[in-house]
Amino acid sequence: ITPTTSGHTGLDTSVFGWVLPPNPLVFSVFRDPLQRLLSSFHFGIKFGANRPGQVGLCSNKYGGPKWKEGVAEAIKIATASNNTNTTMYQTMLRGYLEECLDATRNVYTRFLDPLTQNLTVALNHLESHVIVGMQSNLEETLQRWIHITLGACSEHPKYSTLKHTLTKSLKIHGEKKTNENVIVKGLGRTSFPDTAKFDMDLQNLISACIEEDEIVYERAIELYEEQRRWVL
Repeated sequence: ITPTTSGHTGLDTSVFGWVLPPNPLVFSVFRDPLQRLLSSFHFGIKFGANRPGQVGLCSNKYGGPKWKEGVAEAIKIATASNNTNTTMYQTMLRGYLEECLDATRNVYTRFLDPLTQNLTVALNHLESHVIVGMQSNLEETLQRWIHITLGACSEHPKYSTLKHTLTKSLKIHGEKKTNENVIVKGLGRTSFPDTAKFDMDLQNLISACIEEDEIVYERAIELYEEQRRWVL
């Protein structure tokens, strides 16, 4: 079904009604802001959430094999020392947060309101347009989204194709999840160092990066529960 837009682009409501339908189905998965921030650091995510065609990128030194190897080593040292030796991890994280603002600074606000990046507007867009999913409950999220999509598109001429595609995608996700569990079991889960033990200036920087996202996330959790009735 077209037109669609997806990926790390912002929810640009100005394209509703001409590029996209007037009332498009908007799906977005939310995650604990601190975990999301540290995960972005681990993978060296270089792009943020902005209007389509205006997504900012930071330095190419982030995200490559050498970067991931360095982060893995920093995590290993921090974990082995029971979070008493996090100097390498903190140095890498501090540099990343300072250089990649588009990818780190209150990205939920930036995603929900790429035009003005205003928290109040972002919350309004969240409540008005977004069908919420939770990273912590991804399987239920996908099942719910499929149910909602099929219900909204029951009269679409390509309904049968849509149903087949969505059902197949859910099966693929289940198989991928099984394979990932095997890999995780063999290698062990990556743990996040205790940020409460970081230098105070870095703690303050982290807080500034997620303070608005924590508000958005709390509202997203509420909406996730409220929207549960849509599939009952």
